Amino acid sequence: MHFHHWTRWILPLEVCEKVIDESDAGGSYKERCTNFCAFALVCKSWVPRTRIHLFRDVYLDSAQQSTKFLATLSMSPGFCGYVEELTIDCSNSPNESNGWIYILLRTLPSRLTNLQRLSYNSLPTLHPTFFVFSRNFTSVKSLVLFGLNSQSFREVVQIINGFPNLLALRVDNCIWKTPGAFYKGGSHKLEVLDVFTHSFDTNKTPNGIYDVSDWVMASGSVASLQKLRLDPYYHTLQWDHFLQYGLRRLEVLYIGVHKSYNGKGSGKRTSFFRPGDRGLVLSSPGLDYLPSLESLGSLHFLFIDIHSVDSTCISSVLQGLLDCLPTSLEVIELHFPGVDSETLFEEQAMELWRTIDTTLTNSRYTSLRSVDIMWKVLPQTQPSDIPQLLSSLDQQGLFKGSFPALYKAGLLWCGDDSTDTVFSVSTACCNSKSITSLTYFEDL
Repeated sequence: MHFHHWTRWILPLEVCEKVIDESDAGGSYKERCTNFCAFALVCKSWVPRTRIHLFRDVYLDSAQQSTKFLATLSMSPGFCGYVEELTIDCSNSPNESNGWIYILLRTLPSRLTNLQRLSYNSLPTLHPTFFVFSRNFTSVKSLVLFGLNSQSFREVVQIINGFPNLLALRVDNCIWKTPGAFYKGGSHKLEVLDVFTHSFDTNKTPNGIYDVSDWVMASGSVASLQKLRLDPYYHTLQWDHFLQYGLRRLEVLYIGVHKSYNGKGSGKRTSFFRPGDRGLVLSSPGLDYLPSLESLGSLHFLFIDIHSVDSTCISSVLQGLLDCLPTSLEVIELHFPGVDSETLFEEQAMELWRTIDTTLTNSRYTSLRSVDIMWKVLPQTQPSDIPQLLSSLDQQGLFKGSFPALYKAGLLWCGDDSTDTVFSVSTACCNSKSITSLTYFEDL
């Protein structure tokens, strides 16, 4: 990022600060830090605003970083109030050298009085003192547990119950070796729950799954939920259990459907929860367990992401699901998997389209204002082939629904996922007449 030496004399400080604020909206943590350091070097008057953003989100993954951070806070106590998000990452540290974590937990709670979000990444085997120190983060409202490898679910509950003002909880790629007994949760009024690709080392019991979703139901927090992701959604966790506790505040529902699930994490996923989103995410080992959604009277947005299923049964099951939607729905977004050949893809697309169009013409859905439909294109498909495929589908009448202005359809192309790079995603949208746009972006 380059600036002329006269920038500070031409642009008002308020405009420059607005640019700095906008730079914190996207990009990786490293990219944002690089940008803010560049801003600070441009002009001395920009330093106060860049400092706020640099300290707003802190990432610590080693004893050296931890020591420097604590020293900075000791020399400049005023910086403590800037820290709103803290990530403690132990993925690069062996268990025997994780003493710095306990130093942090013992020192930071009394200083970071404005901390809102705390993330634990790949925590090692936990000492009992961890739970004692962790409880001192009384200001934390959002907790993220990523890559936790715990001995039992009890440890997970102990961590969660240590945050009295918790409103949002995310558990991602966590493993506990034994479910153990059922542990009742606290008295939280969670608004957000995101449970993704967690698993047990042992086989799941036939009587139920002792996971975070069970804990939330036992705590009575379901009634306050606004966002909920359960992926995978085990059929042993009955949908009726949620309804009896009252999912009355959900406004957005995200359902991810899998043909089968082996309990292992996929490692990558789309970031669904953006600022302002509220929703429920379910994932099932098959389509047979999709719940009835008709009683969710506050539901406004429905997202169905079918990852991998038998293409011959999608249409019939989708018909059953769409027949029992709440009348409050305003937006529906559907993602379907691609198939092996272009011919089969077109046949499947047409069948699904007829099912959707027939169902949604029902006069009950008077609030419906948008239907977005995407078919995932296989990785071997080249981006340059997408416009031609779209034109072929458009000529067959795929995008000519009963309400042409209501629909937006297209293809979703994901590149090779064999590396650790982000997906390269392209979205091509059509209306009932012609292709309107083809935009490439990376947003995973």
